[in-house]
Amino acid sequence: MHRLFILTTLIFCFVGCSDNSSNSNIVDVKGYTGITVTGSDGPDPIGIIDTNDWLPIVNLNFKVLPAYPNPARFACSIQFTLSQPDSVQIILDDRPVNRIEIVEDRFLDKGTYSFTIDFLYNSEFSTTKRNEGIARIFFKVFHNQKVYQTFGDVKFQY
Repeated sequence: MHRLFILTTLIFCFVGCSDNSSNSNIVDVKGYTGITVTGSDGPDPIGIIDTNDWLPIVNLNFKVLPAYPNPARFACSIQFTLSQPDSVQIILDDRPVNRIEIVEDRFLDKGTYSFTIDFLYNSEFSTTKRNEGIARIFFKVFHNQKVYQTFGDVKFQY
């Protein structure tokens, strides 16, 4: 009985004391299944809407629009608006192989920005195709020593 108590305590300690680095919450997210369907001409939804995706960060007046097109064949575009200068990190979590790729990581002035994400290859120097699936695009905004985050899912198929 005493050994069971010690083992249980060690397991709780291990789980409770696990690494809480900035990327650990990304890897642990499960079930990238829903997307907001958009066309090739812009971020306006044209079909199913995933109400958990592409949410604004209200505290910062940070607005991110749904990726388009979604589903995507080879690439998609994303747009977001910063209401004040901040550091922004855009991270692609390619769930089928659980690979994390930093798309952008820099200080940006107030304004509206647009990025294109290539799903065909793992990186600009790779010749290996990604597996089809759903990827999650995370947006992290670093403001006044706090990190704010939102995300959206994109289905890519060839």
